[in-house]
Amino acid sequence: MSHKLIDIKVVEPRILSVTIKNYKKRNALSDSIKIELEKLALELRDNTEIIAIILSGEKGVFSSGNDLNEKNAFGEGLDLLKARQQNRLGLRMCDAWTNLPQITVASIEGDCIGGGVSLALSCDFRFCSENAYFFAPEVDIGITYSWGSIPKLVSLVGPAKAKIITIACKKIDAKTALNWGLCEEIAKDPFGTGTRIAFDVSLPSNAGIAFATALPAPVSVITIFKAADLPLLFLVCILSTKF
Repeated sequence: MSHKLIDIKVVEPRILSVTIKNYKKRNALSDSIKIELEKLALELRDNTEIIAIILSGEKGVFSSGNDLNEKNAFGEGLDLLKARQQNRLGLRMCDAWTNLPQITVASIEGDCIGGGVSLALSCDFRFCSENAYFFAPEVDIGITYSWGSIPKLVSLVGPAKAKIITIACKKIDAKTALNWGLCEEIAKDPFGTGTRIAFDVSLPSNAGIAFATALPAPVSVITIFKAADLPLLFLVCILSTKF
């Protein structure tokens, strides 16, 4: 796999780290980065050697969202067909990450803005640093939510809080995010914490062996839970139970 704008490496046996590398723009999601992240997710979809993926941004910033200063942002200056394709890049990227069979963890430090929120919501778990915050400014700047984030947000925090985030454009700090259910934990090292949780969840203990034996390894249990839309924290409880 050759990707220039994202850094990819194995950090633990069968656990992959994916880092967005665009710090000069606070890890903004350029069209090229969206395409690379989508392609990577599609490449990993059938990779049975990788059981979990940790997504982060370089130098202590998760992502400042869609690159609004990029040429042809929102399809401006393009014909209708190309503009539609351009505007679907973010949704395609998020859909690809949402549909990954592996466990996915967003390690969030600093900015998590706009499209960065959508990308984080496309992961199964979110672990935040103390200085992390979520901010969805789309309404304030006059653009639509088109990356599939609203249903995911509502499922996590409920309709009322989702409206506070998306309509009132309230900035949500890490403590509020934890209280609202937008992240699982605040940690000094969210990457390390996320990696440990991903490893624990991805490898069934004795409690999950009977459930998994008839299914293809290594992501069979996770795949079944995700396909059935069952809470992944329920899966954590099952796999951590000792009989």
